[in-house]
Parts: sequence; structure tokens; C-alpha cells
Amino acid sequence: MLTSAPMQTHPTSPAELLPAALRLHQDGQLREAAAIYEQILSCHPTHPDALHLLGLVAFQLGRFQQAINLIKRAIAVIPSVAGYHCNCGEAWRRLGKLDEAIHCHREALRLNPDYLEAHINLGSAFKQNGKLAEAAACYRRALQINPNHFGLHNNLGNLLKEMGQLDPAVVSYQEALRLKPDFAPTHVNLGLAWQEQNRLEEAIASFRRALPLAPQDAETHFKLGNALQKQGCAAEAIPCFAKAIELQPSYADARINLALALQEENQIGPALRHLWEAVHVQPDYPDAHWNLALALLLSGDFRNGWNEYEWRWRYPRFSSRPRQFSQPKWNGAVLAGRTILLHAEQGLGDTIQFIRYAPLVAERGGRVIVECQPGLVSLLKSAPGVEQVVARGQPLPHFDIYTPLMSLPRIFGTTLESIPAAIPYLVSGIKLIIYCAAI
Repeated sequence: MLTSAPMQTHPTSPAELLPAALRLHQDGQLREAAAIYEQILSCHPTHPDALHLLGLVAFQLGRFQQAINLIKRAIAVIPSVAGYHCNCGEAWRRLGKLDEAIHCHREALRLNPDYLEAHINLGSAFKQNGKLAEAAACYRRALQINPNHFGLHNNLGNLLKEMGQLDPAVVSYQEALRLKPDFAPTHVNLGLAWQEQNRLEEAIASFRRALPLAPQDAETHFKLGNALQKQGCAAEAIPCFAKAIELQPSYADARINLALALQEENQIGPALRHLWEAVHVQPDYPDAHWNLALALLLSGDFRNGWNEYEWRWRYPRFSSRPRQFSQPKWNGAVLAGRTILLHAEQGLGDTIQFIRYAPLVAERGGRVIVECQPGLVSLLKSAPGVEQVVARGQPLPHFDIYTPLMSLPRIFGTTLESIPAAIPYLVSGIKLIIYCAAI
């Protein structure tokens, strides 16, 4: 609704209408302000300020294309107003049209080289476009105009940290904190920069300075716990992760790290409870399943552990990538003469350990071929049940079905009591010569 005063005076000229509209606009009454801008434009369709300000209302309402269209009309009337170009550039940036945004901000700076907001916005557009060095240059130029701009120092620090320039990032954060020492996120950012430099004492100190400023921030408690854990202080990290979980019960990463700290303190039972809870609160989180798998296997719960271990293929830091074959994966069914490929997936030791399952696979009635690391070909030829061994990288023969070697314990339902233990299951071809010294 329009305020009563403008309605009673019945203003008709832009000079009379604009002040009332601006007051409404500044008070956040966007639709009421827009109605007056539209009233002006109904009589003066090329009024540049009304076009620009109506464009800003559209921008604030998230209607970025409409904002661009209106501001471009204002620019067409008066192309020399730097603010028009700057705001048009921000609307382009919000639409993800970064080349257009950069062009507009550069035009604003051509018109006004000391336009602080244009330097900042141009830097943001460069950053969003992945041009981090150019973004940093924009922020530094803006700081020349206003060296006491806290947010710029903080944002420059974030940008430099992302670029791996940790020493100057630390300087930027410290300058930001000189200007605003009670801003917890900057203490956290400084702590993360210290931590990336493996300066854990400084990192821990920064996180601890942040905590009294944001005691209810679960993320800060979590980051302090991480730094303590990296320092080898698992016992001190445990209450930090516990507090993060208390503040945010669905915080899966905090539960995972708490479990890892508890394992370091030989508290396997509590660790498993938190890992199960992590899987419960975030069922599709590979990190939770991966760590749960390792903890279950460590505890001797092979049945659940090997089931969870299948999540390794979705774990982003897993050492191997899943193989892509047109043939189906084996689920343990009788092979009935089909040829099955067992392929190695991790290190040499893992291949040697898990080839022990080859005889059990052969007993399911299939022809077993193995693909392995080149250095193990001759050794694995001695494995019972294996008919052919192929070095990784060489063409594979025909096969009907396949499975990774380390999926076999799950397929066979292995427990501690049923680990295949026929020894030896491999025979080296190396001849040993023993010399005995004469006594």
C-alpha cells in the first residue's frame, strides 16, 4: 500500500514522486515503491532514474532478467552513469552470465575508476568465472581505495587461501581481525589457513578464539576437534566433536571424526555406535559407510563389515576406480560352466591375500581367469582353481561374468571362523639356495 501523504498531495511530476518512492524503497516496501516508479514511467517512459530504480526492485525480488531489461533502458537514455552499469553487471552475474557482468563492471570503472563497488563486483564476477588472480587484483585495487574495508580483507584472504597462497592469506585475515577482532568466521578462516600450513598450534589457538564469539556454532567445534586430532590429541578432540553433535545431531562428519578419535582411544564399541548413527542420519554418504566398514572389520564383524565395504566404489578417496564391463557382476550364483573374471583392485598385498578365494569360485562350477598386476602373474598362476592369469593392461580373453577380488568375502559370507585357510595357496617359482657354514 502507498503511504497516505503522497496520495493526499496527488503528486504528478517525477521530482515530486521520486522522493516518496525512494523512502518506501529504502524502508523495504518494494512493491509500493515499484508502483510509484511505474506511475512515473506511465507518463515519462524514458525517465532514467525511474527505470533504474524499478530495475533495482526487480533485482531485489530475484527477477534478474527483468532488472537487466529495465536498467539497459536507463543506460540507453544516459550511458554515462557508472552506477547503472554496475547494477546491470550484478544482475548479469546473478544470472550466471559472467562475460556480460564483467563487461558492465569494466564499463562502470571506465566511467569512474575509483568506484569501490564496481571493483568489488568485478572481482566477484572474476571469482565466479574461475579467474582467481584477476579477482584478487580487483580486491587489492578496492583496498587501495578503502584500506579499512573489513569484508574486503576477509574475502581476499578466502580467495588467496583458495589459490594456495597461504602466507598472504594469513596476512589478509590478520588485517581483517585488526579491524574487527570479534568476527568469529575470520578467526576460523585464519585457523584453516594455519592448518593447511601444518601450523597446528596456531590453528588451534585461532579456533579457540572463535569459540567464545560463536559458542553455538557446531562447525567451529568440529574444526577445533579436527586440528586437535591432527595434532595427535584424540582425547582432547573427542569433547569437541561431541559438542558439535550436541548442537547439530545430524552432523555426519562430526560423528565420523568422533568415531575415529574414539578408535584411537581403543573405544571401538562407542565408535561403532556413532558410525551407525552417521549412516542413519545420512544414508547415502559414502564416507560414513566407508569408515563404518573399516571399523566393523577391525572389530571382527565380517558379515556387516564386508557388506559395508561395497561402498568403497563410491568413496571419493578410494585408491581404485570401479571397472566398467558390459558383463554382469557375479552375485555368487552357480556358474554352470561360465567363465568368470576376478580382477585385482588395490595393492599387491591385497591381491595376494584375496586370491585365496579362487578355489571357492571354481567350486561354483566356472572357469576362473584372473587379471592382476604384471609383477604377480607368475605367482598367481600357482593358485588352485585359476585357469588363466592376465597382466593388467593386456587384452582380456572372453568372460561371461566378473567380480572384484575384494568383493569375494561378502559373496561367500566370510566370518572369522570361515576365512579360507588352506596353506599354502600360492607357490613361488623362486629357487632358494641355502648355504651352511662349516662348523
